[in-house]
Amino acid sequence: MKIKARLKENLKKYLIDKIRQEQENITITSATELSKEELTSLIKQFDFLKGKPITNIVDNNILAGVIISQGSRVLNLSLRFLLKNLEQSVYEIA
Repeated sequence: MKIKARLKENLKKYLIDKIRQEQENITITSATELSKEELTSLIKQFDFLKGKPITNIVDNNILAGVIISQGSRVLNLSLRFLLKNLEQSVYEIA
């Protein structure tokens, strides 16, 4: 089955637009809902957050800290992640 060139081009443009939108959206996962002051503080600390739409998701499984996601990039600053890394380091030493 052959795909028409015009349909193929439209699909390509659509997918590129979707990828750009996904890269613009930022998700911050935290153990509790972040206040405006906390969000402002994060934006000041991380320049790439400025001017981008931010969604805050609450996940109490991370214990504390935040996980910042932008497209396929993830910055994990959660206590759970740090504890898992510490546990892995202890097992490697023992």
